[in-house]
Amino acid sequence: MSPGLETTVLPATIEYACEDGRTMRVERAAGATSATVSLGGNRWTLPRVESAAQEKYAQASTALYLEGDIAFIESDGRVLGGNCRSAVALPKAPTMRPYNF
Repeated sequence: MSPGLETTVLPATIEYACEDGRTMRVERAAGATSATVSLGGNRWTLPRVESAAQEKYAQASTALYLEGDIAFIESDGRVLGGNCRSAVALPKAPTMRPYNF
């Protein structure tokens, strides 16, 4: 194994400050199998799904994307909380990848 690129280590609970001035709170379940999102008096619990994003949680027409210290949530094709950034710096860790000889 060799060190690859760095990946953001996502904690269980993350507070994000969104560009519209609102705060979005994301609580990730053990093993990151689901996430509960609180934004503007609304609350969603979404299961994790496969994605090119670091983590994506979705159900029906609502999806939460977590990519490093940035997050956004959309529903019915409309962004509800966009360009949300973690209120604190999140730690980074090297991603290990296998050697290919």
